[in-house]
Amino acid sequence: MTSPNADYIPEILDPSTEVKLRADLRYGPDDATLWPQPYLENYPYLSVIPHKTQDPHRQKSVMWWLPKASDFEQSNTAMVKGIGSLTGTEMDSVKEQVRSLLKRVRDYRNGEGKNLKKEDGSMLIDSGLVTLVHTWVRLDGSPGTLEEKCMELSEVQRSYPRVEGNHGLLCMATPADTDQSRSTRRRCPRDIGRGWLYHQPAAYSPGVFCGWHTRLADERL
Repeated sequence: MTSPNADYIPEILDPSTEVKLRADLRYGPDDATLWPQPYLENYPYLSVIPHKTQDPHRQKSVMWWLPKASDFEQSNTAMVKGIGSLTGTEMDSVKEQVRSLLKRVRDYRNGEGKNLKKEDGSMLIDSGLVTLVHTWVRLDGSPGTLEEKCMELSEVQRSYPRVEGNHGLLCMATPADTDQSRSTRRRCPRDIGRGWLYHQPAAYSPGVFCGWHTRLADERL
């Protein structure tokens, strides 16, 4: 198992494992934002979630941001000490990224993806959108302790790449020989497809994944 956009081969995970929440509020190798996931026909977007960026200056790096006490601001209206919200440039960047993705996905569902059928992924993209909205509203709209806000942020950070990956997958599924397809690819996030590529041979889907990743890798040359 390998990938045209990775310089190493990841360790294959044991399919039977006990999932545990770690100190960084992630699930270790079982977390799709940290480790390559096997291709599953019902959840194809898991294998196209971008890997963690090593550049802290990139906007997407906030999707792996773990807040500190200095990122927490006490609420002026709460009657209890220790209740507040996350603030600062990182939080502002998370808000910008989430709002931008929500707009892109909603525009897609109201336009080119308006007639998307359940078997083509409508339920996955819609349920992911609802989850992202729910986790974001809870993080941004209600005060809590630092631990609670960090946990809420981690849920947003996990929901975001799932929705983005699914959206990019649906965009790239458009036939490649149409003007509409070329326009769609230009609007798709360029980070999609540059992350993990990890397939189980029995579920290999060359028409969608291999060609997509290879094309994006070639475009970068």
